[in-house]
Amino acid sequence: MSYNTTDIHSTGSNSKNDLIGGLIVGCMMLFGFIILRYNIVSKMNTCFEYFRIFTFYICCYPCLYFYGKKKDAVKLHNKINKKPQRLPKDFKSKYQDCICPICMEDIIEDNGDIIEDNENNIILLKCNHIFHKKCLAPWLEHDQSVNPKNCPLCRDKIKISNVYAI
Repeated sequence: MSYNTTDIHSTGSNSKNDLIGGLIVGCMMLFGFIILRYNIVSKMNTCFEYFRIFTFYICCYPCLYFYGKKKDAVKLHNKINKKPQRLPKDFKSKYQDCICPICMEDIIEDNGDIIEDNENNIILLKCNHIFHKKCLAPWLEHDQSVNPKNCPLCRDKIKISNVYAI
């Protein structure tokens, strides 16, 4: 009998989204400063054109920001559910008495078989905490929108490449 693991690679796009957002806000501030300082508005037919452009950027920035957050959550969800790899041979002996700290159910049944809801039902973090996939996936997806991804037990930051689904 063989078990599979999934190696999930880091999305790492949160800092890139924040950098792009900062650049957009900085450009909008520079744009407003130039308009006020050099009175460029008087050279145009109406002030409405500048107002329309400025309002467009104010409306687009939040949309781009939240689109990036949603895209990261979708990437995380997809990576948890694919790319199977071999499970280490000593897994059963090492995690025989473990329970999932979220739902408080056994990871491995008394007869030594891994509980089979589906073929990839356990996630092992790099910090050696083990969870059911159905318990940890919502935690990571919710936690991603608020903070960097953290282990529910030790609160260590986890990179997605450190998560293995079994």
